[in-house]
Amino acid sequence: MSRRPRATPSPRRAPRSHELVALDRALRVLETFSDARPRQSLSSIAGEVALDKAVVFRILRAFVNHGLMGRDVATEEYFITPAVLRWVFAVPGFQQLRALALPQMIRLRDLSQETVFLSMVDGDHRISVFQLESPHQIKRTVPLGVRHRIVYGATGKAALAFLPAERIERILSRTPLRRLAAGTLVARADLEAELRRTRARGYAIGVQEEVPNVAGVAGPIFDHAGEVAAVLTVTGPLQRFRAAARAEAGPHVVAAARQISQQLGYLQLTAASGERGGAR
Repeated sequence: MSRRPRATPSPRRAPRSHELVALDRALRVLETFSDARPRQSLSSIAGEVALDKAVVFRILRAFVNHGLMGRDVATEEYFITPAVLRWVFAVPGFQQLRALALPQMIRLRDLSQETVFLSMVDGDHRISVFQLESPHQIKRTVPLGVRHRIVYGATGKAALAFLPAERIERILSRTPLRRLAAGTLVARADLEAELRRTRARGYAIGVQEEVPNVAGVAGPIFDHAGEVAAVLTVTGPLQRFRAAARAEAGPHVVAAARQISQQLGYLQLTAASGERGGAR
């Protein structure tokens, strides 16, 4: 009796073009969420991504079904859930960074009595990954796992200012500056001037740049290769975190970020390195 010829395994099917389009749309929907817009309606999301509401609704429903988003039944607004952090925890180096940052974050939170959060730098963006909340009843809390462009806010400027000059130029050339709040720097010349001041003092200050009635102070964390890997930020309501409090917090943020950088293997521990942001 003759044997049947062994079936040849079929090659793995490449994604069809419409599947890639669907993935691209889903990612665009995710990217509409930010610190300034942690909760959004179906209509606002559809308008932002320029897609039909029925298409956006199906995307949001899939995210909700997978536990990555929630929907407030009272306001009908959608929000990202902490479930997205499962991927943050898988990022190489995150667990070490959080472990090294935690003692410094506790110290900063206790000194300032304001919320302290840690962000990781990802290309032209930064992602808030961990926070210790202020003990005050009225406080700033930060949505975790959300991507933000590094051209905005104290946290963004603390990362952007200490990048190599050519990289800063590329980012500013391809990133339109949009007003997010009353203090957003929308003129490139103003942003570049603020980056110079940030390098000079070693930390960034933001006042109502991303979120109304909120201020922040942030310092860069460098890895063993001297690259900006993360940012440490103290943030609070503007009515309490005023100029004097920000000036007091600034040197403490720099010292904390410097300590974490040193533990990551960074050795050039000057507050404002002359090799960065325009000189190399």
